[in-house]
Amino acid sequence: MTIKKNNSTSVKELMKFIYWEQNLRSNWLVGESNTFLFGWSTWNDRKREKVKKNYIKRISSGKVPVFYLDLIEHCIEEKKYDLPIESEVTFGYTTDINHFNGIYRLIAYYEAIIELGINHRTSPEQKEV
Repeated sequence: MTIKKNNSTSVKELMKFIYWEQNLRSNWLVGESNTFLFGWSTWNDRKREKVKKNYIKRISSGKVPVFYLDLIEHCIEEKKYDLPIESEVTFGYTTDINHFNGIYRLIAYYEAIIELGINHRTSPEQKEV
């Protein structure tokens, strides 16, 4: 397993990476599309699991950088209040859908890193929560 670590402590750089991934990979060709039969929609659990498995595969091969876990946790904590109500699927043609799915992507990215057992933190003495 080849891990490509990113040692930036910048929230801006992490979110730039996530939203770039969201824009780049959210199409029919890659299979991570935001579209639904009736328009754009937020991702359901099956879709989030698919994105997580894709991250596991891409992180393991060194194609995706691994940011500090505490930086990702901080971003998730800040962004989770932007998400719609749990188990609510939102439909529409707005940029809000892409924003919601970007947050789901961040969460899937974090879960993939945890599942791989990578403990890349700013302080080595920090433990997983």
